[in-house]
Amino acid sequence: MPLKSRARNRALVYSAFRSIRLKARLARPALALGYLFHKLRPLFWVRVYRMGKRVKGIPYRVSPHKGYKHSVRWFLRAFRARKGSTLQERLEGELFDAFLGNSIMYKWRKNLTRSVARNRHNA
Repeated sequence: MPLKSRARNRALVYSAFRSIRLKARLARPALALGYLFHKLRPLFWVRVYRMGKRVKGIPYRVSPHKGYKHSVRWFLRAFRARKGSTLQERLEGELFDAFLGNSIMYKWRKNLTRSVARNRHNA
């Protein structure tokens, strides 16, 4: 689902930050969000390719820029998949769960880390 306009998106994010500031008692939720993306960014990624009938995964190191890009994509994917009636409720819920460590993004990062460890011998 595409978000509408830049001004509306900005208002949506700021209102979510205001409610998170009250709920979680965070002084600066924008800094906490930056730290969250830093904490969630993957350091390795697995490239999958086929050799005959076998499927191999090759782990490789990703640049910090690409790691941040993946963490933001995970956040948007989790936010869009969340149940809720309005965009603001879903964004607030995802931000609050991410700050508490209950978000599905942590599960995705853990699965990626397991996949890298499982395919370490292919590197």
